[in-house]
Amino acid sequence: MMNEETIRILLTGDFCPINRIEYLALKKDYNSIFNDFIDVFRGNDLNVVDLECPLTVSNSARPKTGPHQKAHPDCIKILKHANVGLAAMANNHIMDYGNPGVENTLNLCRSNGIYTIGIGRNADEASQPYTLSVKNKRIAFLNYADNEFLNTPDRFFQCNPIDQIKGFYDIQSTKKNHDFLIVIVHAGNEFYELPSPRTKKIYRYFIDLGADIVLSHHTHAWSGYEVYNSKPIFYGLGNFIYDWPEKTNSRWNQGYVVRLKISDKTDYEIIPLKQGNEKPGVFYLDAAEDEAFNNEISKL
Repeated sequence: MMNEETIRILLTGDFCPINRIEYLALKKDYNSIFNDFIDVFRGNDLNVVDLECPLTVSNSARPKTGPHQKAHPDCIKILKHANVGLAAMANNHIMDYGNPGVENTLNLCRSNGIYTIGIGRNADEASQPYTLSVKNKRIAFLNYADNEFLNTPDRFFQCNPIDQIKGFYDIQSTKKNHDFLIVIVHAGNEFYELPSPRTKKIYRYFIDLGADIVLSHHTHAWSGYEVYNSKPIFYGLGNFIYDWPEKTNSRWNQGYVVRLKISDKTDYEIIPLKQGNEKPGVFYLDAAEDEAFNNEISKL
């Protein structure tokens, strides 16, 4: 039986509601987006997603390499449907449509009761933690991303880049005033399922500084995890919802979410998923897929 004082926090990988997901959102067909997986979002004290693109109708695309991503503002209702309370926005796509795209997205989140981290009008604002006060505990969240088209202010906004020196001060000062610290990082080598030696050093360093858990996304290829000094590090959650017609039944279409269970001790649950195949939306794995996933993550 779950202790009533246990705090349950769900964290997902990349959420980019484009293509068929955007179409379903405009039809208000949220059941076809979440399917049986909606159960995962129920009964938690906080649900957290990586919001991977601006929700805007702006066409002010910012110069960069790689694709520009955006989705219709009505897609904010997908997050509302899943009772998402916090959007991590330090990533390489949130600024694809410059100041208008970011401002539209922040206003949408604010008006729908969704807090944001990892972005701001200057470096200090972008690095501010979010604090969840629940069940007599204060839990902090910090959000960082690789330096990829995100930390130049663009006159108005910037994301919070990985900076080991600033991270030293941010993590230590944040932990002093909180019982528990979650660090969310958007980084890594895309389409590769293992962390680089540099990545492992940085994430372990964050733990040494005071983080109680580090979770990462960005690579679109889910990875493994380790327990370092009794603290878990998840090296890649993979995609959560990221519909891409050219990609089906590949690593792009699998991932997992992590549910933290925080009380006197900290436990976690890994819940694998599939998304964006022949049917749009996110689903639980079937029995055979689940067995293959467990074998693979044990190996990683």
